[in-house]
Amino acid sequence: SLRHVIESFSENSNFGNECVLVGAATKSNLWKHILADVTGLKITTPVTNVEAPLADAFLAGIGTGVIKDYSEIENWVQFNEPMLPDKSNHELYSEYFNLYLQLYPAIKNQMHGLAKINS
Repeated sequence: SLRHVIESFSENSNFGNECVLVGAATKSNLWKHILADVTGLKITTPVTNVEAPLADAFLAGIGTGVIKDYSEIENWVQFNEPMLPDKSNHELYSEYFNLYLQLYPAIKNQMHGLAKINS
């Protein structure tokens, strides 16, 4: 479903071929590898886990005029080596994804119901 969301989002914007991943999943090379293979995207993670506070500080700088250009964020964040998708794994996941896309319209209401139960 993550790939579904990413592809739906990228239909309306220039998402590119990279996904910046933050949070707990960044600590697991296995999860980064799975996400790269499933999505077909390069998965990039920041070296430090200060996502929200750093973004807040940066946006405050933009809002107050202390920071003039959004591209300056590149000087604030350092990234680990990206996790690249394995082509053969991505092809296999794509077969599953195509089946998922066929099934989704028939089960989306039940999936939303499951989400409500779990929340």
